[in-house]
Amino acid sequence: VGGLNYNTVYYYRVLASDGQDNSSWSEMRAFNYTNTVPTQSIPFIGAEEEKPLNSSIVGYWKLNRYGDNDTSTVVDETGRNNGTLHNFDNTSTSGPTYEGRIGSAFAFDGVDDYIDCGTDSSLAMGTGDMTIMAWVKIPPNDRGGIVTRRTNNQWYELWVDDNSRLRLEITDDYSNNGYAAVQGGIIADNTWHHAVVVFDRDAYGTLY
Repeated sequence: VGGLNYNTVYYYRVLASDGQDNSSWSEMRAFNYTNTVPTQSIPFIGAEEEKPLNSSIVGYWKLNRYGDNDTSTVVDETGRNNGTLHNFDNTSTSGPTYEGRIGSAFAFDGVDDYIDCGTDSSLAMGTGDMTIMAWVKIPPNDRGGIVTRRTNNQWYELWVDDNSRLRLEITDDYSNNGYAAVQGGIIADNTWHHAVVVFDRDAYGTLY
């Protein structure tokens, strides 16, 4: 595609066809065309969509901080729950790294690196349903938390267990017996995975 202007947002749709007169259009997408050379070794995974956030989202941390001079915080795109970095060394194995799944990412050393996003009530489970999503790339045989929230008798944790499987555990004052857990497939295999958990109080917890 030629004739594009730098620092401009463009919109596009894709027409898919099976060669047998069956076709359909994708939803509208957007991309920002800049004059910055991609730093990813696989440049196409550096694309980033510009779409408005749904008002029901209470936290969205891109962790897209490679090359940023601020090494103390990560921005929550909702404006509610910015995160504070703890114990990162600003190295390729502990801090911002240029090779994320979408844009750049953060590398955690597996020892003491973590991001504290505070205790705002918007992050609490309350009595409603919730969804947690994250792109993760975990070395084989590693274990540990991905997203954790603990306050008094109420907590939830999306983590990788000793068998390299994705797992969600919840304890609160509202669920049956105060505890619920669901286990998914193996994701500690040094491959990018889009880990998603949906917790529906009228049904079950589901991992994708």
